[in-house]
Amino acid sequence: MTDQLPQPADQSATPKRTPASGLSAIIPAAPALVQQLVARQAQRCPETLAASAGDAQLTYGQLLLQATALAGFLQTLGVAPDVPVALCLPRSLDLLVSMLGILLAGGAYVPFDPAYPSERLATILADTAAPVLLTHSSLLGQIPATPAAVICLDRDATAIAAAPPPREYGLDANHRAYVIYTSGSTGKPKGVQITHGNLQHLLDWHLQAFPLAASDRTTQIAGIAFDACTWEIWPALVAGASIQIVPDLVRSAPTELQDWLVRQQITCTFLPTPLADRVVRLPWPASAALHTLLTGGEQLLQAPPPGLPFTLINNYGPTETTVVATSGPVPAGSLEVPSIGWPVRGSQLYVLDARLRPVAAGVAGEIYIGGGGVGRGYLEQAALTAERFLPNPFSQRPEGTPGPRPGARMYRSGDQGRLRPDGSVEYIGRLDQQVKVRGFRIELGEIEAVLKRQPGVAAVAVILEQSSQEDKRLLGYVVPNPAALLEESHLRAGLATSLPEYMVPNRIMVLEDLPLTPNGKVDRRRLPIPEKPPLTLEDLPQTAVEEQVAAVWNEVLGESQLGRRSHFLQVGGHSLLATQIVVRLRQIFNLDLPLQLLFERPTIGALAEYVEAALGQGSHVSARSIERISRDANLPLSFAQQRIWFFEQFMPDTATYTIPIMIKVGGLLQPAVLEHAIKLLVERHEVLRTTFGSAAGIPHQLIDNSRVVPMAVLDLKGQPADRQQSELGGILDRSARASYRLGEDALLRMILVQLGVAEAVLVVAIHHIIADAWSIDVLIQELLDIYAALASNQPPALAELPIQYVDFAAWQHAWLQADRLDGQLAYWRKQLEGSPALLELPTDRPRPPTQTLRGAVYSLLLPKPLTVGLKALSRRKDVTLFMLMLAVFKTLLYRYTGQPDLCVGSPIANRTRVEVEHLIGFFINTLVLRAQIEPDSSFSTLLRQVRETTLAAYAHQDLPYEKLIEDLRIERNISYNPLFQVMFNFRNDFGFNGTHGDLTIDAQMLENGTSKFDLTLDVSHCGDDLLLWVEYSTELFEQATIIRMLGHFQVLLHSIISDPDQQLRDLALLTPPEQQQLLDDQARLIAWLSNYAGIEDFQVVVRNDLPTAAQLVVYIVKKSDATFTNADIHAYIRQAACRSARISVVELGGLPLGEDGQMLKTYAVPLGNAAILQPANPLEDVAANQARLAEKRAKLSAQKQSLLQKRLQNLRGE
Repeated sequence: MTDQLPQPADQSATPKRTPASGLSAIIPAAPALVQQLVARQAQRCPETLAASAGDAQLTYGQLLLQATALAGFLQTLGVAPDVPVALCLPRSLDLLVSMLGILLAGGAYVPFDPAYPSERLATILADTAAPVLLTHSSLLGQIPATPAAVICLDRDATAIAAAPPPREYGLDANHRAYVIYTSGSTGKPKGVQITHGNLQHLLDWHLQAFPLAASDRTTQIAGIAFDACTWEIWPALVAGASIQIVPDLVRSAPTELQDWLVRQQITCTFLPTPLADRVVRLPWPASAALHTLLTGGEQLLQAPPPGLPFTLINNYGPTETTVVATSGPVPAGSLEVPSIGWPVRGSQLYVLDARLRPVAAGVAGEIYIGGGGVGRGYLEQAALTAERFLPNPFSQRPEGTPGPRPGARMYRSGDQGRLRPDGSVEYIGRLDQQVKVRGFRIELGEIEAVLKRQPGVAAVAVILEQSSQEDKRLLGYVVPNPAALLEESHLRAGLATSLPEYMVPNRIMVLEDLPLTPNGKVDRRRLPIPEKPPLTLEDLPQTAVEEQVAAVWNEVLGESQLGRRSHFLQVGGHSLLATQIVVRLRQIFNLDLPLQLLFERPTIGALAEYVEAALGQGSHVSARSIERISRDANLPLSFAQQRIWFFEQFMPDTATYTIPIMIKVGGLLQPAVLEHAIKLLVERHEVLRTTFGSAAGIPHQLIDNSRVVPMAVLDLKGQPADRQQSELGGILDRSARASYRLGEDALLRMILVQLGVAEAVLVVAIHHIIADAWSIDVLIQELLDIYAALASNQPPALAELPIQYVDFAAWQHAWLQADRLDGQLAYWRKQLEGSPALLELPTDRPRPPTQTLRGAVYSLLLPKPLTVGLKALSRRKDVTLFMLMLAVFKTLLYRYTGQPDLCVGSPIANRTRVEVEHLIGFFINTLVLRAQIEPDSSFSTLLRQVRETTLAAYAHQDLPYEKLIEDLRIERNISYNPLFQVMFNFRNDFGFNGTHGDLTIDAQMLENGTSKFDLTLDVSHCGDDLLLWVEYSTELFEQATIIRMLGHFQVLLHSIISDPDQQLRDLALLTPPEQQQLLDDQARLIAWLSNYAGIEDFQVVVRNDLPTAAQLVVYIVKKSDATFTNADIHAYIRQAACRSARISVVELGGLPLGEDGQMLKTYAVPLGNAAILQPANPLEDVAANQARLAEKRAKLSAQKQSLLQKRLQNLRGE
């Protein structure tokens, strides 16, 4: 959360100029309204130029005179405080007169752009019920029929001039100043009400940040219905500057506009983002008067070039928060995507999660805005106002402290952002504007940012064109710099160096200009749609087999025309998609095709060549289909279900296998229709109405055809936001931590929480024994499809399911017999022979004798440059991101433990048949992925091993983990999981996030307070970013340890990206603060030891290859005539260590000892003539440290003592 964060001195948003002379006299000590401030300016300097439009000019005296006359006239028509007055005028001097006149009359202006369609004008006029509309006679043909009095300023000038003087009303900061309409998600425009207090907040900040004087010449360029128009006009008039109305002929032409700005000697201007981005890239004369260029309205993708004579200021703010909420200068020449700055004076900005909790710096969340700019709400839309304008939960501050006052509100923007380390805010995009291509969620803004960096590109836009659910195309548009020649092939090649293939637009069109809306934003609806180019002759399938293979690829990858040279990994392929492709090809050709084949032959042509060869050799196999079984007898459990069932008998009343999901729904949701959709979904999937019993100790499934899954509904519409969040938080916690009785309870539970007319949260809790992550995708997608059909009074059109989960369970038992079982077991026996029973990660607490499975979660979003680097490295190394991140994780574990033999568990979807792809059920299997690391291994070597091991495991994934444990006869230890204790998971995507019909959906997994393993690292796509989600046992680890571990993981990632051929032991691991602290500690120890007379020689060795904090190892050789004992040396070093709060004599771990260079773990303080020191864990108290040390000392072996002595002899040169 950011609360008016200070800006660095060298990045101040305030140009170094002296405030206007006498400004304090214009702005009184007591708050004054904007019309009063302008009137005082006119009284002080009536002859000063206020505004000009071409040859027409208006002095401050004329402005006040005409506005006052208009105010009196408006009052005769019923205008009074808070009464709206419609305003439909071109950008002109009359616009300024009208705005000031309406405020002097006590009313609130409601601007309409004359270019609006007549239907939109009619809707807004009816919504405001404005009694008066001000316009020009030339625009009467565009004004729809209205009961309002239509006043033409030109036609009715005489009547206006003859009106009586206006009376003064006792207006205050709470009265409305203006209403601006923005588009609404329901199709109806929303009228945003801004008060005089909000407007005063904008003025106070602007005139402090960008002081203006009478000598300043500003501009008016924004459309009158764009809130930036208000920002352009009022600060200039209050400060006594003059406004130049930009001619329409140059308003959207960058070169002509620049010439006009220079000729008119403009000193400060606002330009909409697309226009500003073009203008700053033009060559500017050093003599230009412009000192400040303000921009906003869209995301700024690139910093300006160096050498400009002015400062570019990037601004952000929804209309609901009075134009500007954040502001900050953009450093010229920076390669970083510009931030949107810091909160403006008097404002607060918060980046929060779905439960209104602040997220950590660098983590994406929704932007909420508080402070003086937060408007009154939406006109005549109380429910929508309650949804978007929330009580500020951070406003409970004592009087006299900075920040929001008690009772303050904040605005929920719907925008996504994150805090940068300097406190500035990075804008990511609209929460409802993510698109999904080939299963990947993509932020179009990221593609635009990379496209904008290509040489010769002046302006860009990227859209998703979708002719059907399967046929989606990313389309890019560029405008070239003057004299630049852009070619589509070169642009796509440039993007391919920074983006994965699925994010490179299918087509890039070069345009003269991007179409703009009246407000200066890119009008994406008017961008031309290019024809789809045909495949080249080289890419066209050449044989019937190639055509069939290409058809399968297109179906699975969601493409329409992949060519024979398309590369699986380059078009977004991963193991789940590989499985779907292979199972379809097996079914088509009756061939036993291994999964790794798609990685060994990753193009359509190469894969088809293999298939043709196999067909020629007669390698046909007949796969036994899954058939429906009778429901009369006891129905078997799958092997995976059996494991969970036995676990629940051993540990009932636990939430370990509860899967909680929160689905945020935007739009008009009909609860009755949703409940009917749930009923049909449960009827469609038997597993959703299944319970579990047993006979003679053998579990079986019980399908209850009469079971109904009720949906509880909690209506919180209209309730205060704090109560809504409290109630929702309680429901989420209870659902996540709920346990189930497998023989009695419904294993699917749903609660609908209605927060507003167009906002709800569906809380889903389902037991793992009937679902997995894939199943959640199926459940959400089918529920939405059924709901959409019912809401449209149509029958659901889902394809019939030929089998159910129980049929799969019976088939699994029958299929895994004899030779198939033996072949699978033979591989795994050999693969895991001699594998270690336990991964000895350093823990904060001793392992308890029995696991309670209590856990917690910590998450971290990787910085975007790191994610981009990882994706690029995976493409270069021809591996999936799963394989790359697993190899990095194993490197971390190796460096933490020193164990060269590591086993990590990893789940796999196990949906190896087409029939089960659309089923809900617990299909997932667990693979044990072993790595055996040589002492001098490089990361590239380990990555190759991980790739080979993973592909081999995929080929033998059909053996259930439960069968493997049974066959290996592993002795069970109830204090840890057999075979592996650490799990790694990679999610390519989760849930349905985006739009579905008239609804927007955001599905999120929740934590349930448990951890099945010591540690689980879950890596998932979060838009275009990678999110690290660590589930850890709270019996073993503190959160601080997990945070430190993730810090080391990030350092490893950076080191590997920079040089993947480094040896594992040489990869950087410590964070910069740890490295500096290590050097500081080393220097202090050297200084202390140098003063000890009895020491002949000593050596302080820095060990930075061990992650258990930074380590210092001290070797000491005493003088031959020294009389002190080893205990004396030890006592001295302890005394020296006590002088540093960070150092204590504790242990040595992983020092390379002996001739073979193996990492041997030793525990000794001291041993012979050596003392070993390392920084202490500040989170542990002294007693805990001593207890841990005593335990480890007892493990010291005679062999390790001998090795240490030999190491000391080597140091002495003996």
